[in-house]
Amino acid sequence: MKYKVGYLVFVFLWSVCSVSHAQVQFNFNGLGRAIVTTNKLSGPTLNGDTVTPKKGVSGYTLFDLQPNLVIGNTVRANAILRLRNPFGSFYGASTVFAFRQFQIMGKIGKVADYEIGDIYIGGMTKYTVFKPEEIWHDYESDIHAMRRSVVEYENFVKGNMWRLQGVQAYSNFGFNKGIKSLNVRLFGTRTNASNTQGTPDRLLVGGRLGIVQSQYLAVGVNYVGMLDVRVNNDSVDYSNNVLTGDVKLTLDREKFLVQLAGELGTSNFKNTQVYSKVTKQYNDYVTDIDFKAVYKPLKIKVFGAYRSVGAQFTSPAAQTARLNVLQNLSLFETINNATVGRNPTLYDRLTDEGMYNRSVAPVLYMFQPEYGNLSPYGDATPNRTGITAGIGSDTSAKVIQAEARVDLYSELVGEGVADKRKFTSLRGGLRFNLGTLLKWNRILSFNAGARQENTTRGGEAPIDFKSTLIDLGATVETFKKLDLLFGVKLLNAKGNEYLTLRDQFNLINNYIIYNLDMNEAIISPGVRLRFSERSYLTGTYNATAYKDTKFFNYNYKIHQVFFNYTLVF
Repeated sequence: MKYKVGYLVFVFLWSVCSVSHAQVQFNFNGLGRAIVTTNKLSGPTLNGDTVTPKKGVSGYTLFDLQPNLVIGNTVRANAILRLRNPFGSFYGASTVFAFRQFQIMGKIGKVADYEIGDIYIGGMTKYTVFKPEEIWHDYESDIHAMRRSVVEYENFVKGNMWRLQGVQAYSNFGFNKGIKSLNVRLFGTRTNASNTQGTPDRLLVGGRLGIVQSQYLAVGVNYVGMLDVRVNNDSVDYSNNVLTGDVKLTLDREKFLVQLAGELGTSNFKNTQVYSKVTKQYNDYVTDIDFKAVYKPLKIKVFGAYRSVGAQFTSPAAQTARLNVLQNLSLFETINNATVGRNPTLYDRLTDEGMYNRSVAPVLYMFQPEYGNLSPYGDATPNRTGITAGIGSDTSAKVIQAEARVDLYSELVGEGVADKRKFTSLRGGLRFNLGTLLKWNRILSFNAGARQENTTRGGEAPIDFKSTLIDLGATVETFKKLDLLFGVKLLNAKGNEYLTLRDQFNLINNYIIYNLDMNEAIISPGVRLRFSERSYLTGTYNATAYKDTKFFNYNYKIHQVFFNYTLVF
Protein backbone atom coordinates (compact mmCIF):
# COMPACT_ATOMS: atom_id res chain seq x y z
CA MET A 1 0.00 0.00 0.00
CA LYS A 2 2.79 2.44 0.87
CA TYR A 3 4.26 2.09 -2.63
CA LYS A 4 0.90 2.86 -4.25
CA VAL A 5 0.78 6.04 -2.19
CA GLY A 6 4.40 6.76 -3.15
CA TYR A 7 3.58 6.39 -6.83
CA LEU A 8 0.65 8.81 -6.53
CA VAL A 9 2.80 11.35 -4.69
CA PHE A 10 5.53 11.04 -7.34
CA VAL A 11 2.99 11.60 -10.13
CA PHE A 12 1.54 14.54 -8.20
CA LEU A 13 4.96 16.21 -7.85
CA TRP A 14 5.60 15.74 -11.55
CA SER A 15 2.23 17.25 -12.40
CA VAL A 16 2.80 20.25 -10.15
CA CYS A 17 6.21 21.05 -11.54
CA SER A 18 4.93 20.61 -15.09
CA VAL A 19 2.62 23.60 -14.70
CA SER A 20 4.89 25.67 -12.45
CA HIS A 21 7.81 27.87 -13.27
CA ALA A 22 10.27 26.01 -11.04
CA GLN A 23 13.44 24.74 -12.62
CA VAL A 24 12.86 21.02 -13.14
CA GLN A 25 15.35 18.26 -13.82
CA PHE A 26 14.42 14.67 -14.55
CA ASN A 27 16.88 11.82 -15.00
CA PHE A 28 17.25 8.08 -14.56
CA ASN A 29 19.71 5.67 -13.06
CA GLY A 30 19.42 2.08 -12.01
CA LEU A 31 20.69 -1.46 -11.96
CA GLY A 32 20.13 -4.56 -14.07
CA ARG A 33 21.17 -8.02 -12.97
CA ALA A 34 20.92 -11.57 -14.28
CA ILE A 35 21.90 -14.50 -12.05
CA VAL A 36 21.95 -18.18 -12.92
CA THR A 37 23.13 -20.93 -10.55
CA THR A 38 23.39 -24.69 -10.73
CA ASN A 39 23.49 -26.43 -7.36
CA LYS A 40 24.32 -29.90 -6.15
CA LEU A 41 24.08 -31.36 -2.63
CA SER A 42 26.02 -34.53 -1.77
CA GLY A 43 27.88 -36.30 1.03
CA PRO A 44 27.48 -39.04 3.65
CA THR A 45 24.52 -37.26 5.29
CA LEU A 46 22.54 -37.87 2.08
CA ASN A 47 23.19 -41.63 2.03
CA GLY A 48 19.85 -43.40 1.90
CA ASP A 49 17.99 -40.09 1.69
CA THR A 50 15.42 -40.44 -1.08
CA VAL A 51 13.35 -37.31 -0.30
CA THR A 52 15.69 -34.34 0.12
CA PRO A 53 16.22 -32.43 -3.18
CA LYS A 54 19.86 -32.80 -4.19
CA LYS A 55 20.10 -30.80 -7.42
CA GLY A 56 18.65 -27.63 -8.81
CA VAL A 57 18.98 -24.81 -11.27
CA SER A 58 17.79 -21.38 -10.19
CA GLY A 59 18.29 -17.69 -10.77
CA TYR A 60 16.51 -14.56 -11.83
CA THR A 61 16.72 -11.44 -13.90
CA LEU A 62 15.81 -8.08 -12.47
CA PHE A 63 15.80 -4.47 -13.53
CA ASP A 64 15.67 -1.60 -11.04
CA LEU A 65 14.87 1.75 -12.65
CA GLN A 66 15.22 4.85 -10.50
CA PRO A 67 13.61 8.03 -11.89
CA ASN A 68 14.90 11.14 -10.10
CA LEU A 69 12.92 14.36 -9.99
CA VAL A 70 14.58 17.62 -8.92
CA ILE A 71 12.49 20.77 -8.48
CA GLY A 72 14.69 23.81 -8.10
CA ASN A 73 16.88 23.65 -5.02
CA THR A 74 14.10 22.68 -2.63
CA VAL A 75 12.58 19.31 -3.53
CA ARG A 76 13.95 15.99 -4.79
CA ALA A 77 12.06 12.76 -5.20
CA ASN A 78 13.02 9.31 -6.39
CA ALA A 79 11.49 5.88 -6.66
CA ILE A 80 12.94 2.51 -7.60
CA LEU A 81 10.66 0.57 -9.92
CA ARG A 82 11.52 -3.13 -10.00
CA LEU A 83 10.83 -5.80 -12.59
CA ARG A 84 11.89 -9.26 -11.44
CA ASN A 85 11.51 -12.48 -13.36
CA PRO A 86 12.59 -15.81 -11.81
CA PHE A 87 14.70 -18.11 -13.96
CA GLY A 88 12.61 -20.69 -15.79
CA SER A 89 9.40 -18.71 -16.26
CA PHE A 90 8.22 -17.91 -19.76
CA TYR A 91 6.13 -15.23 -21.48
CA GLY A 92 6.10 -13.01 -18.40
CA ALA A 93 4.78 -15.71 -16.04
CA SER A 94 5.73 -15.05 -12.39
CA THR A 95 7.13 -11.63 -13.32
CA VAL A 96 6.82 -9.21 -10.41
CA PHE A 97 6.42 -5.46 -10.77
CA ALA A 98 6.91 -3.56 -7.52
CA PHE A 99 8.03 -0.30 -5.98
CA ARG A 100 11.29 -1.10 -4.22
CA GLN A 101 11.81 2.36 -2.77
CA PHE A 102 10.24 5.79 -2.51
CA GLN A 103 11.87 8.94 -1.11
CA ILE A 104 11.17 12.66 -0.96
CA MET A 105 14.03 14.94 0.06
CA GLY A 106 14.42 18.67 0.21
CA LYS A 107 15.34 21.78 2.11
CA ILE A 108 13.38 23.87 4.58
CA GLY A 109 14.57 27.29 3.54
CA LYS A 110 18.32 27.42 4.02
CA VAL A 111 18.13 25.93 7.50
CA ALA A 112 17.58 22.17 7.30
CA ASP A 113 17.45 19.16 5.01
CA TYR A 114 14.73 16.54 5.33
CA GLU A 115 13.97 13.04 4.03
CA ILE A 116 10.62 11.26 3.94
CA GLY A 117 9.85 7.67 2.99
CA ASP A 118 12.46 4.92 2.83
CA ILE A 119 15.41 6.43 4.66
CA TYR A 120 18.74 5.35 6.10
CA ILE A 121 19.11 5.98 9.83
CA GLY A 122 22.69 6.48 10.95
CA GLY A 123 25.24 9.14 11.68
CA MET A 124 25.14 8.41 15.41
CA THR A 125 27.17 6.04 17.60
CA LYS A 126 27.73 2.29 17.90
CA TYR A 127 25.66 2.23 21.11
CA THR A 128 22.63 4.13 19.83
CA VAL A 129 22.02 3.50 16.10
CA PHE A 130 24.37 0.98 14.50
CA LYS A 131 23.93 -2.14 12.36
CA PRO A 132 26.65 -4.58 13.45
CA GLU A 133 28.49 -6.85 11.01
CA GLU A 134 27.30 -10.46 10.88
CA ILE A 135 30.87 -11.84 10.86
CA TRP A 136 34.40 -10.49 10.57
CA HIS A 137 35.36 -10.18 6.89
CA ASP A 138 37.79 -7.26 6.68
CA TYR A 139 40.31 -9.19 4.57
CA GLU A 140 38.12 -11.47 2.49
CA SER A 141 38.81 -12.05 -1.21
CA ASP A 142 37.29 -10.00 -4.03
CA ILE A 143 35.36 -13.02 -5.31
CA HIS A 144 33.57 -13.43 -1.97
CA ALA A 145 33.14 -9.68 -1.48
CA MET A 146 31.33 -9.49 -4.85
CA ARG A 147 28.98 -12.28 -3.81
CA ARG A 148 28.31 -10.52 -0.51
CA SER A 149 27.55 -7.28 -2.37
CA VAL A 150 24.61 -8.95 -4.15
CA VAL A 151 23.08 -10.00 -0.84
CA GLU A 152 23.69 -6.57 0.68
CA TYR A 153 22.11 -4.76 -2.27
CA GLU A 154 18.98 -6.89 -2.03
CA ASN A 155 18.72 -6.09 1.68
CA PHE A 156 19.51 -2.36 1.48
CA VAL A 157 22.73 -2.71 3.44
CA LYS A 158 24.65 0.56 3.45
CA GLY A 159 27.50 0.51 5.92
CA ASN A 160 26.21 0.29 9.47
CA MET A 161 22.98 2.20 8.87
CA TRP A 162 19.44 0.88 9.25
CA ARG A 163 17.02 1.40 6.38
CA LEU A 164 13.52 2.06 7.70
CA GLN A 165 10.39 3.92 6.71
CA GLY A 166 9.94 7.32 8.29
CA VAL A 167 11.19 10.89 8.32
CA GLN A 168 14.41 12.59 9.35
CA ALA A 169 15.82 16.09 9.31
CA TYR A 170 19.34 17.38 9.80
CA SER A 171 21.07 20.72 9.80
CA ASN A 172 24.50 22.21 10.34
CA PHE A 173 25.17 25.71 11.63
CA GLY A 174 28.52 27.46 11.36
CA PHE A 175 29.78 30.05 13.86
CA ASN A 176 32.54 32.62 13.91
CA LYS A 177 33.26 32.64 17.64
CA GLY A 178 33.10 30.24 20.56
CA ILE A 179 32.38 27.10 18.56
CA LYS A 180 33.11 26.06 15.01
CA SER A 181 29.82 24.35 14.14
CA LEU A 182 26.67 22.80 15.56
CA ASN A 183 24.83 19.96 13.87
CA VAL A 184 21.42 18.53 14.66
CA ARG A 185 19.82 15.28 13.43
CA LEU A 186 16.28 14.13 14.26
CA PHE A 187 14.40 11.07 12.99
CA GLY A 188 11.21 9.13 13.49
CA THR A 189 10.34 5.75 11.99
CA ARG A 190 7.63 3.15 12.37
CA THR A 191 8.91 -0.36 13.08
CA ASN A 192 5.70 -2.19 13.91
CA ALA A 193 2.28 -1.39 12.44
CA SER A 194 -0.82 -1.98 14.58
CA ASN A 195 -3.15 -4.87 13.80
CA THR A 196 -6.28 -6.53 15.12
CA GLN A 197 -4.38 -8.85 17.45
CA GLY A 198 -3.72 -6.24 20.10
CA THR A 199 -0.29 -5.10 18.94
CA PRO A 200 0.29 -1.34 19.24
CA ASP A 201 2.14 0.91 16.82
CA ARG A 202 5.84 0.81 17.61
CA LEU A 203 8.01 3.82 16.82
CA LEU A 204 11.76 4.33 16.75
CA VAL A 205 12.64 7.97 17.35
CA GLY A 206 15.79 9.82 18.23
CA GLY A 207 18.41 12.34 17.35
CA ARG A 208 21.84 13.74 17.88
CA LEU A 209 23.18 17.15 18.85
CA GLY A 210 26.84 17.54 17.93
CA ILE A 211 29.14 20.47 18.65
CA VAL A 212 32.54 20.96 17.05
CA GLN A 213 34.29 23.45 19.32
CA SER A 214 37.48 23.48 17.27
CA GLN A 215 39.81 21.18 15.41
CA TYR A 216 40.77 19.81 18.83
CA LEU A 217 37.42 19.16 20.53
CA ALA A 218 34.02 17.77 19.51
CA VAL A 219 31.16 16.66 21.78
CA GLY A 220 27.73 15.15 21.20
CA VAL A 221 24.53 14.02 22.86
CA ASN A 222 22.51 11.09 21.47
CA TYR A 223 19.02 9.82 22.22
CA VAL A 224 17.13 6.84 20.80
CA GLY A 225 13.73 5.65 21.96
CA MET A 226 11.69 2.63 20.90
CA LEU A 227 8.15 3.32 22.05
CA ASP A 228 4.66 1.85 21.75
CA VAL A 229 1.75 4.09 20.83
CA ARG A 230 -1.20 2.49 22.59
CA VAL A 231 -4.45 1.75 20.80
CA ASN A 232 -7.49 -0.19 22.04
CA ASN A 233 -7.05 -3.71 23.45
CA ASP A 234 -3.27 -3.74 23.27
CA SER A 235 -1.62 -6.78 24.84
CA VAL A 236 1.75 -5.11 25.43
CA ASP A 237 3.14 -1.72 26.41
CA TYR A 238 6.85 -1.46 25.59
CA SER A 239 9.39 1.34 25.83
CA ASN A 240 13.18 1.54 25.69
CA ASN A 241 15.23 4.72 25.96
CA VAL A 242 18.96 5.17 25.40
CA LEU A 243 20.82 8.40 26.22
CA THR A 244 24.57 8.81 25.69
CA GLY A 245 27.16 11.55 25.51
CA ASP A 246 30.39 11.40 23.54
CA VAL A 247 33.55 13.47 23.31
CA LYS A 248 36.49 13.43 20.89
CA LEU A 249 39.89 15.09 21.40
CA THR A 250 42.15 15.37 18.34
CA LEU A 251 45.71 16.58 17.90
CA ASP A 252 46.64 16.66 14.22
CA ARG A 253 50.17 17.66 13.25
CA GLU A 254 52.30 17.31 10.14
CA LYS A 255 53.81 13.96 11.10
CA PHE A 256 51.37 12.49 13.59
CA LEU A 257 47.75 12.39 14.65
CA VAL A 258 46.54 11.51 18.15
CA GLN A 259 42.88 11.00 18.99
CA LEU A 260 41.11 10.18 22.23
CA ALA A 261 37.37 9.49 22.21
CA GLY A 262 34.85 8.35 24.79
CA GLU A 263 31.16 7.62 25.19
CA LEU A 264 29.10 7.22 28.34
CA GLY A 265 25.40 6.41 28.49
CA THR A 266 22.43 4.66 30.04
CA SER A 267 19.44 2.64 28.90
CA ASN A 268 15.99 2.18 30.41
CA PHE A 269 13.81 -0.81 29.49
CA LYS A 270 10.15 -1.28 30.43
CA ASN A 271 7.71 -3.91 29.19
CA THR A 272 4.19 -4.45 30.50
CA GLN A 273 2.09 -7.46 29.55
CA VAL A 274 -1.31 -5.82 29.78
CA TYR A 275 -3.53 -8.86 30.31
CA SER A 276 -1.33 -10.53 32.93
CA LYS A 277 -0.35 -7.15 34.46
CA VAL A 278 3.28 -8.23 34.62
CA THR A 279 5.85 -5.44 34.27
CA LYS A 280 9.62 -5.73 33.98
CA GLN A 281 11.79 -2.63 34.16
CA TYR A 282 15.55 -2.21 34.41
CA ASN A 283 18.34 0.30 33.77
CA ASP A 284 21.99 -0.18 32.84
CA TYR A 285 25.00 1.66 31.45
CA VAL A 286 27.76 1.70 28.84
CA THR A 287 31.28 3.13 29.01
CA ASP A 288 33.65 3.28 26.03
CA ILE A 289 37.09 4.87 25.70
CA ASP A 290 39.07 4.70 22.43
CA PHE A 291 42.61 5.79 21.61
CA LYS A 292 44.34 6.09 18.23
CA ALA A 293 47.74 7.43 17.16
CA VAL A 294 49.00 7.64 13.56
CA TYR A 295 52.58 8.25 12.45
CA LYS A 296 52.01 9.70 8.98
CA PRO A 297 55.46 9.27 7.33
CA LEU A 298 55.27 5.48 7.81
CA LYS A 299 51.45 5.29 7.59
CA ILE A 300 51.33 3.27 10.82
CA LYS A 301 48.68 3.47 13.49
CA VAL A 302 48.34 2.05 17.00
CA PHE A 303 45.01 1.87 18.73
CA GLY A 304 43.36 0.69 21.91
CA ALA A 305 40.01 0.71 23.68
CA TYR A 306 38.30 0.00 26.96
CA ARG A 307 34.67 -1.09 26.87
CA SER A 308 32.15 -1.94 29.58
CA VAL A 309 28.56 -2.70 28.60
CA GLY A 310 26.11 -3.56 31.38
CA ALA A 311 24.42 -6.96 31.47
CA GLN A 312 21.02 -5.31 30.98
CA PHE A 313 22.06 -2.47 28.72
CA THR A 314 19.40 -2.54 26.01
CA SER A 315 19.69 -0.61 22.76
CA PRO A 316 17.62 -2.29 19.99
CA ALA A 317 18.86 -0.03 17.17
CA ALA A 318 22.46 -0.98 18.00
CA GLN A 319 22.01 -4.60 19.14
CA THR A 320 19.73 -6.10 16.50
CA ALA A 321 21.69 -8.81 14.71
CA ARG A 322 22.11 -8.30 10.98
CA LEU A 323 21.14 -11.94 10.31
CA ASN A 324 18.28 -14.08 11.60
CA VAL A 325 19.74 -17.56 12.05
CA LEU A 326 16.26 -19.04 12.55
CA GLN A 327 15.14 -17.99 9.07
CA ASN A 328 14.48 -20.75 6.56
CA LEU A 329 17.30 -21.08 4.05
CA SER A 330 16.90 -20.47 0.33
CA LEU A 331 19.37 -23.14 -0.82
CA PHE A 332 18.66 -26.77 0.15
CA GLU A 333 16.42 -25.74 3.02
CA THR A 334 15.93 -29.22 4.49
CA ILE A 335 17.97 -32.35 5.02
CA ASN A 336 17.51 -35.86 6.48
CA ASN A 337 14.70 -36.95 4.15
CA ALA A 338 13.41 -33.36 4.16
CA THR A 339 12.41 -33.63 7.84
CA VAL A 340 14.99 -31.30 9.41
CA GLY A 341 15.88 -27.73 8.55
CA ARG A 342 19.51 -27.33 7.52
CA ASN A 343 21.50 -25.10 9.87
CA PRO A 344 22.89 -21.83 8.45
CA THR A 345 26.54 -22.15 7.47
CA LEU A 346 29.28 -19.71 6.57
CA TYR A 347 28.34 -20.15 2.91
CA ASP A 348 24.70 -19.29 3.62
CA ARG A 349 25.78 -16.12 5.42
CA LEU A 350 27.66 -15.13 2.30
CA THR A 351 24.99 -15.98 -0.28
CA ASP A 352 21.47 -16.21 1.17
CA GLU A 353 19.37 -13.13 0.36
CA GLY A 354 16.62 -14.07 2.84
CA MET A 355 18.59 -14.24 6.09
CA TYR A 356 19.02 -10.52 6.65
CA ASN A 357 16.90 -8.60 9.16
CA ARG A 358 15.21 -5.51 7.78
CA SER A 359 13.65 -4.32 11.03
CA VAL A 360 14.86 -3.44 14.51
CA ALA A 361 13.97 -6.06 17.14
CA PRO A 362 13.07 -5.27 20.78
CA VAL A 363 14.86 -8.39 22.10
CA LEU A 364 18.18 -10.03 21.30
CA TYR A 365 18.11 -12.71 18.61
CA MET A 366 19.72 -16.10 19.06
CA PHE A 367 23.17 -16.37 17.51
CA GLN A 368 25.67 -19.09 16.59
CA PRO A 369 28.89 -18.69 18.64
CA GLU A 370 31.13 -20.26 15.98
CA TYR A 371 30.66 -17.12 13.86
CA GLY A 372 31.50 -14.69 16.66
CA ASN A 373 31.08 -15.18 20.39
CA LEU A 374 32.85 -12.12 21.77
CA SER A 375 30.58 -9.48 20.22
CA PRO A 376 27.67 -11.17 18.39
CA TYR A 377 25.66 -7.93 18.60
CA GLY A 378 28.55 -5.58 17.85
CA ASP A 379 30.31 -3.42 20.40
CA ALA A 380 26.94 -2.88 22.10
CA THR A 381 26.75 -6.59 23.07
CA PRO A 382 25.61 -6.56 26.72
CA ASN A 383 27.49 -8.09 29.65
CA ARG A 384 30.98 -7.40 28.33
CA THR A 385 33.98 -5.59 29.78
CA GLY A 386 37.61 -5.53 28.69
CA ILE A 387 40.30 -3.98 26.54
CA THR A 388 41.42 -3.91 22.91
CA ALA A 389 44.90 -3.19 21.55
CA GLY A 390 46.31 -3.29 18.06
CA ILE A 391 48.62 -1.98 15.36
CA GLY A 392 48.04 -1.53 11.66
CA SER A 393 48.54 0.53 8.55
CA ASP A 394 46.91 3.90 8.12
CA THR A 395 43.89 3.96 5.78
CA SER A 396 45.89 6.05 3.29
CA ALA A 397 48.32 3.17 2.65
CA LYS A 398 47.91 1.98 -0.95
CA VAL A 399 50.41 -0.88 -1.32
CA ILE A 400 50.02 -2.74 1.98
CA GLN A 401 47.03 -2.66 4.27
CA ALA A 402 47.53 -4.66 7.44
CA GLU A 403 46.27 -4.93 10.99
CA ALA A 404 46.80 -7.05 14.10
CA ARG A 405 44.46 -6.83 17.08
CA VAL A 406 43.85 -8.52 20.41
CA ASP A 407 40.67 -8.38 22.52
CA LEU A 408 40.64 -9.47 26.16
CA TYR A 409 37.13 -9.43 27.62
CA SER A 410 34.96 -11.09 30.22
CA GLU A 411 31.37 -11.03 31.40
CA LEU A 412 30.34 -8.57 34.09
CA VAL A 413 27.98 -11.11 35.68
CA GLY A 414 27.63 -14.85 35.21
CA GLU A 415 24.76 -16.16 33.12
CA GLY A 416 22.89 -18.83 35.09
CA VAL A 417 25.89 -19.41 37.36
CA ALA A 418 28.22 -17.24 39.42
CA ASP A 419 31.22 -17.94 37.21
CA LYS A 420 31.90 -15.58 34.30
CA ARG A 421 32.92 -16.32 30.72
CA LYS A 422 36.29 -15.03 29.54
CA PHE A 423 36.84 -14.14 25.89
CA THR A 424 40.10 -13.86 24.00
CA SER A 425 40.16 -12.80 20.36
CA LEU A 426 43.16 -12.50 18.03
CA ARG A 427 42.62 -11.23 14.54
CA GLY A 428 44.56 -9.63 11.76
CA GLY A 429 45.10 -9.51 8.06
CA LEU A 430 47.09 -8.31 5.11
CA ARG A 431 46.11 -6.93 1.72
CA PHE A 432 49.08 -6.58 -0.64
CA ASN A 433 48.66 -4.64 -3.89
CA LEU A 434 51.67 -5.89 -5.82
CA GLY A 435 50.52 -4.23 -9.03
CA THR A 436 50.61 -0.83 -7.32
CA LEU A 437 54.06 -1.51 -5.90
CA LEU A 438 55.40 -2.43 -9.35
CA LYS A 439 53.55 0.50 -10.93
CA TRP A 440 51.63 -1.75 -13.28
CA ASN A 441 48.39 -0.52 -14.77
CA ARG A 442 46.74 -3.85 -13.96
CA ILE A 443 45.37 -5.40 -10.77
CA LEU A 444 47.59 -7.86 -8.96
CA SER A 445 46.57 -8.20 -5.32
CA PHE A 446 46.60 -10.79 -2.57
CA ASN A 447 44.81 -10.97 0.75
CA ALA A 448 45.03 -13.06 3.91
CA GLY A 449 43.16 -12.73 7.18
CA ALA A 450 42.55 -14.78 10.31
CA ARG A 451 40.49 -14.52 13.48
CA GLN A 452 40.67 -16.83 16.47
CA GLU A 453 38.31 -16.67 19.43
CA ASN A 454 38.53 -18.60 22.70
CA THR A 455 35.73 -18.68 25.27
CA THR A 456 36.29 -20.27 28.66
CA ARG A 457 34.47 -20.58 31.97
CA GLY A 458 35.25 -22.62 35.08
CA GLY A 459 33.06 -23.74 37.97
CA GLU A 460 29.97 -25.91 37.93
CA ALA A 461 29.10 -25.24 34.26
CA PRO A 462 32.50 -25.12 32.52
CA ILE A 463 32.90 -23.82 28.96
CA ASP A 464 35.77 -24.33 26.54
CA PHE A 465 34.91 -23.16 23.02
CA LYS A 466 37.31 -22.23 20.23
CA SER A 467 36.75 -21.01 16.68
CA THR A 468 39.13 -20.06 13.88
CA LEU A 469 38.20 -18.20 10.70
CA ILE A 470 40.67 -17.86 7.80
CA ASP A 471 40.37 -15.84 4.57
CA LEU A 472 42.69 -16.16 1.57
CA GLY A 473 42.38 -14.69 -1.89
CA ALA A 474 43.94 -13.27 -5.04
CA THR A 475 42.92 -11.06 -7.96
CA VAL A 476 45.00 -11.12 -11.14
CA GLU A 477 44.18 -8.95 -14.16
CA THR A 478 45.40 -10.99 -17.12
CA PHE A 479 44.13 -8.95 -20.06
CA LYS A 480 42.69 -5.46 -19.81
CA LYS A 481 39.68 -5.64 -17.43
CA LEU A 482 39.70 -9.45 -17.45
CA ASP A 483 40.42 -10.77 -13.95
CA LEU A 484 41.14 -14.19 -12.56
CA LEU A 485 39.71 -14.49 -9.04
CA PHE A 486 40.35 -16.92 -6.24
CA GLY A 487 39.06 -17.08 -2.69
CA VAL A 488 39.11 -19.45 0.27
CA LYS A 489 37.23 -19.34 3.55
CA LEU A 490 37.95 -21.84 6.33
CA LEU A 491 36.05 -22.10 9.59
CA ASN A 492 36.77 -24.46 12.45
CA ALA A 493 34.92 -24.56 15.78
CA LYS A 494 35.23 -27.02 18.62
CA GLY A 495 34.07 -27.23 22.21
CA ASN A 496 31.02 -26.62 24.33
CA GLU A 497 28.88 -23.54 24.93
CA TYR A 498 25.40 -22.65 26.20
CA LEU A 499 23.02 -20.90 23.82
CA THR A 500 20.76 -18.53 25.71
CA LEU A 501 17.05 -18.17 25.03
CA ARG A 502 15.27 -14.95 25.97
CA ASP A 503 11.68 -14.09 26.78
CA GLN A 504 9.61 -11.05 25.78
CA PHE A 505 11.31 -9.10 28.58
CA ASN A 506 14.72 -9.69 26.98
CA LEU A 507 15.71 -11.81 29.98
CA ILE A 508 17.37 -15.21 29.77
CA ASN A 509 14.84 -17.92 30.57
CA ASN A 510 16.45 -21.08 29.19
CA TYR A 511 19.59 -22.62 27.69
CA ILE A 512 20.60 -25.02 24.96
CA ILE A 513 23.71 -27.13 25.54
CA TYR A 514 25.84 -26.62 22.44
CA ASN A 515 28.63 -29.12 21.73
CA LEU A 516 30.29 -28.56 18.39
CA ASP A 517 33.13 -30.13 16.43
CA MET A 518 32.79 -28.63 12.97
CA ASN A 519 34.81 -27.68 9.93
CA GLU A 520 33.69 -25.73 6.90
CA ALA A 521 35.67 -24.89 3.78
CA ILE A 522 34.66 -22.71 0.84
CA ILE A 523 36.88 -22.75 -2.26
CA SER A 524 35.92 -20.34 -5.06
CA PRO A 525 37.82 -19.85 -8.34
CA GLY A 526 36.32 -17.57 -10.97
CA VAL A 527 36.71 -15.05 -13.75
CA ARG A 528 35.43 -11.48 -14.05
CA LEU A 529 35.06 -9.22 -17.07
CA ARG A 530 34.71 -5.57 -16.03
CA PHE A 531 32.79 -3.20 -18.29
CA SER A 532 33.12 -0.27 -15.87
CA GLU A 533 33.87 0.26 -12.20
CA ARG A 534 30.53 -1.25 -11.09
CA SER A 535 29.37 -3.25 -14.13
CA TYR A 536 30.74 -6.71 -14.78
CA LEU A 537 30.16 -10.31 -15.81
CA THR A 538 31.41 -13.08 -13.53
CA GLY A 539 31.49 -16.82 -13.63
CA THR A 540 32.49 -18.63 -10.43
CA TYR A 541 32.59 -22.14 -9.08
CA ASN A 542 31.95 -22.58 -5.36
CA ALA A 543 32.77 -25.82 -3.56
CA THR A 544 31.78 -25.90 0.11
CA ALA A 545 32.16 -28.78 2.55
CA TYR A 546 30.54 -28.81 5.99
CA LYS A 547 31.13 -31.42 8.70
CA ASP A 548 30.05 -31.53 12.34
CA THR A 549 30.34 -34.73 14.36
CA LYS A 550 28.44 -33.62 17.47
CA PHE A 551 25.57 -31.12 17.63
CA PHE A 552 24.21 -31.26 14.07
CA ASN A 553 25.99 -34.47 13.04
CA TYR A 554 26.06 -33.37 9.38
CA ASN A 555 28.59 -34.19 6.71
CA TYR A 556 27.73 -32.80 3.29
CA LYS A 557 29.03 -30.80 0.34
CA ILE A 558 27.46 -28.14 -1.86
CA HIS A 559 28.80 -27.43 -5.34
CA GLN A 560 27.53 -24.36 -7.11
CA VAL A 561 28.24 -22.73 -10.47
CA PHE A 562 27.31 -19.07 -10.28
CA PHE A 563 26.95 -16.60 -13.17
CA ASN A 564 26.29 -12.95 -12.46
CA TYR A 565 25.84 -10.15 -14.98
CA THR A 566 25.45 -6.77 -13.29
CA LEU A 567 24.96 -3.46 -15.08
CA VAL A 568 24.86 -0.22 -13.09
CA PHE A 569 24.06 3.05 -14.85
